[in-house]
Amino acid sequence: MIRQKAQGRKNNETDVLLVIKGKTRHRISEFSKFTEQRELLFDKGMRLKFDSFRETKGSRIIFQMTEI
Repeated sequence: MIRQKAQGRKNNETDVLLVIKGKTRHRISEFSKFTEQRELLFDKGMRLKFDSFRETKGSRIIFQMTEI
């Protein structure tokens, strides 16, 4: 799926993945059309601490964050 998406990507587009270590998440997969994306909702007002980022060989940027 990711390779197919990357092939259709424009020159100015970048894939970004947010990895959040959280405490107050709520899974919404059962309500989503895109269940393979494992979508979550967080409580209003949640604060995040930026931990790190890295770029993969396939031009994907991964941000690591922690709920505080």
